[in-house]
Amino acid sequence: MSTTATTLIAYAKTQLGIKETGTNNVKYNTWYYGKEVNGNSYPWCHTFLSSIANEVNALDIIPKTNNCNAGIAWFKANGCWQANGYVPKPGDVIYFDWGNDSSSDHVGYVEKYVNGTVTTIEGNHNNAVAQRTIAYNKSTIMGYGTPAYSASASSVGTAADTSATQYTVITGDTLSAIAIRFGTTVKRLVELNNITNANIIKAGQVLKLSASNIIVSSDTKTTRIKALQVALNASYKSGLTVDGIWGPKTEAAVKAHLLKKTSPMLNSEHVGWLQTHLDYLGYVLTADNKFGPNTEAKVKLYQSAKSLTVDGKAGVLTHKAIIG
Repeated sequence: MSTTATTLIAYAKTQLGIKETGTNNVKYNTWYYGKEVNGNSYPWCHTFLSSIANEVNALDIIPKTNNCNAGIAWFKANGCWQANGYVPKPGDVIYFDWGNDSSSDHVGYVEKYVNGTVTTIEGNHNNAVAQRTIAYNKSTIMGYGTPAYSASASSVGTAADTSATQYTVITGDTLSAIAIRFGTTVKRLVELNNITNANIIKAGQVLKLSASNIIVSSDTKTTRIKALQVALNASYKSGLTVDGIWGPKTEAAVKAHLLKKTSPMLNSEHVGWLQTHLDYLGYVLTADNKFGPNTEAKVKLYQSAKSLTVDGKAGVLTHKAIIG
């Protein structure tokens, strides 16, 4: 067991905004049932939960089931259950009982806990993967499953080795998430793999990761800075040493190239780096390297969430916040 709560939540956030088609026809159900299903008999809040666990190799600490009450029973049987009133941690599994009838109706992951309030990531929330904010001890919360995550850092997926040269796509992957995971950009992956549509990759597809200027690593602050340095060098010939250190030269390069909506539209790998990381953080964007109205809107949302000046312009402070 090597999965961390940070790894799981980071991956879950890449799924925000995914919606069902028809009635409960969604990829998490397809994974669980082994075929596409449709109809009211297939709610998918727990299949989402289990699918995310599967993708980050955590099904040894999170149950594979389509039933919330079965999930609760599993956590109780494994000594990993806390009743309502417990202060949850990121990665805990929150079970709801909307009817207060001692039967669980819904489930999600705890993203964070702040001052008595829980933010969750849930499947089948208004027919989509979405977040919810709720008081941690609200009466409709039955309790929390508490998976035994690893305390050490790990990366998502099947190519965690820092010497890796390729990665096999798994269900639910996006190029944005893969780019973050391995410290590169969507454009680099597209070029290396002759991808015609950056929004379409398939489970089982083997992607090349290695090139002379691609850094293969797990998702860390250092990785994010390295990917930024790669993007700055590619966009502006900045001549930065790709060392993962935010030093004076990296800051000067960022300061010299403020990302904002302009005419003609900014089009660079630097913009792609911004889009890739915002998308990974849950601000759904296609990394097309173009700073258009949608990118500006997502920058504003992110700035507001981080209590930054909300101007839609990604300067030094916004870059530093994204890097962490």
